[in-house]
Amino acid sequence: MKAFDNTLDICILWILNCISSLLMLRIAEELVSTRFPEKIVELSDLLKFSDLNVSDLISLRVELDIPVPDPKKDEERRKKQEKEEKDAGKEEKSSKKKSDDEEKAPPCGPICHNEKITALLNRVKPEIQGTKEKLNIISLWLQLLVPRIEDGNNFGVAVQEKVYELLTASRTKLEGFQTHIGK
Repeated sequence: MKAFDNTLDICILWILNCISSLLMLRIAEELVSTRFPEKIVELSDLLKFSDLNVSDLISLRVELDIPVPDPKKDEERRKKQEKEEKDAGKEEKSSKKKSDDEEKAPPCGPICHNEKITALLNRVKPEIQGTKEKLNIISLWLQLLVPRIEDGNNFGVAVQEKVYELLTASRTKLEGFQTHIGK
């Protein structure tokens, strides 16, 4: 009876594996045949008619308004600290460290970001992430389709491996874009 259960389990696992492979094949084929061409047209239109098509990069500039700390106030603050150090002595060293930590923050306050560039990045980030996810699906599909070299199809294997290398290079570039956008 146990041998029958093991055989049944193996059959069920094999059937589930076949179903998941077919589902992956269907999803990947749909991506390659319909979704990628649609996305290419969509992104092309986005570049033609959108804010992403900026011919004059000077229009993206924003006036840089960084408040500059007053040197007189800095000098007064330094002199005040020196005087307090002399008066307080060694007992106040711990409170001095706390005030030093507070002073490490820039006295000029936060700097505003460029809203135009932020809006552009917010439109591009989801596209990069979606493309990266779709490339992962295509890579998995391609790996599942690689025939065995023992089957005698060495040319097909070489072509698929080259395509896989190109997909990996594209994914690496997309990850680089994501890293640079974050900075």
